Amino acid sequence: MKMASWTCLAIGLLAAPAWGNGGGYRFGVDFTGGISPFEPSGTENVRILDEKLDIRLEADHAKVEVRYRMKNEADSSVKVRFGFPVEVVHDDMMNEDGSSSNPGKGGTEKVALKYCKGYSVTADKPLEVKYLPEPFAEGKVKAFPGSDKLAGIQGWEVSELKFDKGQEREIVIRYDSTYDKSEMSISEDYDISPLTFRYRLSTGGVWKDTIAKGQVTVTAAGVDGDELVIRKPAGRFGKQGGAWVWNFENLEPTLDDDLVIEAVPGRRGYGNYDGDNHIQRSYEQRTGVWCLVSNDYAATASSTLAKQGKNEYSASNLGPGNHDENHSIWSEGVEGDGIGEFLLLKPTRQVKLYAVSISPGYAGVKDLFEANNRPSMIEIVLNDDFKMPVTLRDSDDRQFFRIKGYDKPVKSVKLVIRGVYKGKKWQDTCISSVMLHEMLDKEPKVQGAR
Repeated sequence: MKMASWTCLAIGLLAAPAWGNGGGYRFGVDFTGGISPFEPSGTENVRILDEKLDIRLEADHAKVEVRYRMKNEADSSVKVRFGFPVEVVHDDMMNEDGSSSNPGKGGTEKVALKYCKGYSVTADKPLEVKYLPEPFAEGKVKAFPGSDKLAGIQGWEVSELKFDKGQEREIVIRYDSTYDKSEMSISEDYDISPLTFRYRLSTGGVWKDTIAKGQVTVTAAGVDGDELVIRKPAGRFGKQGGAWVWNFENLEPTLDDDLVIEAVPGRRGYGNYDGDNHIQRSYEQRTGVWCLVSNDYAATASSTLAKQGKNEYSASNLGPGNHDENHSIWSEGVEGDGIGEFLLLKPTRQVKLYAVSISPGYAGVKDLFEANNRPSMIEIVLNDDFKMPVTLRDSDDRQFFRIKGYDKPVKSVKLVIRGVYKGKKWQDTCISSVMLHEMLDKEPKVQGAR
C-alpha cells in the first residue's frame, strides 16, 4: 500500500527494465517535448517487507501515519526517488448546474496544502520534500495506455533516499487529509455527499515483488463508528475493539485494493419553513433514517449576558422567531467561562429524539467567533435522567450528535457547558443554533424546490 487518501507512495529506477509487481505507476511510454508524467526511480530493487498504515478519522479530517520497513535486495547501493501523490479534493458548495460556488484561485500548490497538510517523511531523519505538479492533470499530456491510474492526482510530494547494499530502512510518512465532499443547495433544499477518505494501495506496484506483509488499521476517533462505511476494498476488514483491521501477506496491490471510506454519511434535506410561526425546520434523510429537524421549542437559560447596545443574547433567540440565523446568539452571563451554565429546551410536544445539532460560538462573523468563548464540551441531558457528554470542534459549523441508548419520548433537553475554547477578547461563551432531530416513523411527503 502506499498512497493515502488519494495519496500514495511510489518509487522505481529510472530507465529500469523491471517494474516491480507489474509496473504500478510506471508506464514504459516514450514522451516527447520534455514533459511526461511523474515516474519514480529505484524501486525495482527495493522490497517492502512490512507496512503499517494507521488511519484516524477525526470529525473533519483524517490523520494518517504509514510505517514501511524496506530492504534493498540489489547487489549494490540504490538511490530511490519517490513521490507521494496529492489528489484533488472537492470541498465546495456546488451550484445547481454542478459548478463550484467557491472556486477560489486554484493552483496546484494550494491543492497540495489543502490535501496533505503537514506532510512529512522521515528515514532516521526528516527528508527534503519538493512538490511537483502532475502534467497529466494539467492537460499537458494526452491520455495514453495506463494513464487512467493518474486520474485525480494533482501532483506529487517528491523525496530521494539512498539504500546501501542489503540495507533495511524504516520510512515513516505522516500527514492530515481533508475529506472529499460536495454540497448542492437549491432554495431551502440541500444534498450533501458523504465525507470520504481515500487511500491508494495500488501504487505499491512500483516496488519489487509483493508487499511481504502489512496491516491497515482504521479508527473512528472523532466520527460515529456506527455510521462509518468502508466501501472499498470489500470484505477485507474485521472489527477489533474500536477499530477496523485488515492484515495481509504477499500483497500485489492493484486498483481493487484502493481504500474508499465514508467517514461521515451524506444527507439530503427539504426545507419546510413555518412562516406563520417563524419555525426553522426541514425534513432530512441520513443513513436511511428520516427526521424532522427544527427549532420548535421554548428555550430558557441558567443565565444570560446583559444587553449590549441593540444586541441582546437571550436563549429565546435560538427558538422560533423572525430573526437572522447568523446573528441570533445565546450567551451565558456569569463571571468567567460559564462552566456549568446551561440551556434548557422544551419541545412543543414530546419527541422521539434521534440527534441534536449545535452551532457553537458566535457563528457567521469570524472576528466575533474568535473574540468570544466557544463550548468545547457539552453535556446533553434528556428528561433529567439521561446524560451524554459530547466534544465539539472549534468551528461554527453545525455539528451533529446522535442520541444513543435512549428511546423514551423527550420533553426536555438540557445543554450544560463543561469546557470551552477561549476567546481572544471576551470570556462570554456563546451558542448560535440548536436543532432537534425528531425521528419519523415513515418517509414524509416532500416536494423538492424547482
